[in-house]
Formats: sequence, C-alpha cells, structure tokens
Amino acid sequence: PAHRVNDLTQDLEFESKHKAAAILKAKGTLPFLQRAGLQKAVIEYVFSGQRFKLFIPKETCVIFFTLTGVKVPRRGENADMDALSNQALQYARQRLHQRDVMVQIDNIDKGGNFLGNLFFEKKDFGVSLADQGFASLTQNAGALSNFRDYVDAEEKAKTNKRGLWKNYDEAAARRAAEEAAQEEAVSSGSSESGRDTGDGVVTEGLDGARR
Repeated sequence: PAHRVNDLTQDLEFESKHKAAAILKAKGTLPFLQRAGLQKAVIEYVFSGQRFKLFIPKETCVIFFTLTGVKVPRRGENADMDALSNQALQYARQRLHQRDVMVQIDNIDKGGNFLGNLFFEKKDFGVSLADQGFASLTQNAGALSNFRDYVDAEEKAKTNKRGLWKNYDEAAARRAAEEAAQEEAVSSGSSESGRDTGDGVVTEGLDGARR
C-alpha cells in the first residue's frame, strides 16, 4: 500500500496563518527523528550551501534541514559574501541535488528547520564546506563528535587561502589572539583588585576595563 507523505515544510516557507501550527507539528516529530539516529534521506531541493529540503523514507516525511556547526555567508551582506554564497550554493547543488545522503538530526530551530549533520559519500558535508572555505565554524561546532575534523578542515582552508580566508593573515590573527588574551588578563586582574580584601579597603578597577 502507498504511504502518505507527511510534508512538514508546508506553511513554513512563507508567513501564513498556519505557520505557528506547522512549527509545532515539526517540533512534535523531532523525538522520532532523533531516535532514528543516522538515517537515509533524499535531497529534494538545495536552498543554500547549508539548507536543504529532504525526504526521509523511513519516517515518510519531508523536512527543511540546516547543517549545524558551520555558517555559510548569506546573500545581501556585501559583494564578496554574495559571491561566496553563490559558490557554496553551486557546490552543494552539483553534489547533492536529488542524491541519496545520510543525515543525523539533533535539534530544531524556532522556524521549524531541523538541525544536524549530513553525510554524502561517507563524508560530513559540513567538513567539506569548511575545507573549501565556503563556511566558518560556529560556537556549537565544539559539541560535534567529529569537531577535530571541522577544525582541521578550516585550518586547511586558511592555509590555502580558500574562500572566506583568501585574505587571511596567520601572523596578524596570532597577534590579535595574543592581544585579546592580554586584555582578558588585565581585566581579570583589575576585577580581583576591586574585591574586598577583608580589611575594609576596596580599590576600584581600571576605568574602561572589559568585564
């Protein structure tokens, strides 16, 4: 018998009176998709380098899916970012459109987009984007089990001056990191000096020190 497809993307793409209900419906499906772990999916459409429309055969559902751990430039920021965004889109479309992939879904955002990792030909696609310089790592990348792969890919892109890192200056970046660490040390020291020493004398911290 034919299975009815549960399209969880309806009413999510544009503003509509049904959007809130559609988001709740998508959120209600999250536990089932999380428990399934790594599972097969088919890319129905590629919206950007990191956002897709997927069909998941096991759950017979269609979802919006966004890669976690990386950020691809959005169009509309500036000319350079527009070009990179378009390159990332073409890179993803050439490899993924209408192709079988594996996905692991971990969460969902407030807009009803499921979040997780996508694997194509046994390779994490987020790592591939980072390697090409099409994406930078986000703070939540640190929670990924293969975080080291992401870091190595981004470092490789910086070394080869690819994409986002075409003007990357390693020495300047190192100096900026050292200066930030020194500022943090000064800030921490001034905070300590401003505490009550126990004899009733309180000294004030340095004016303008970052807290």
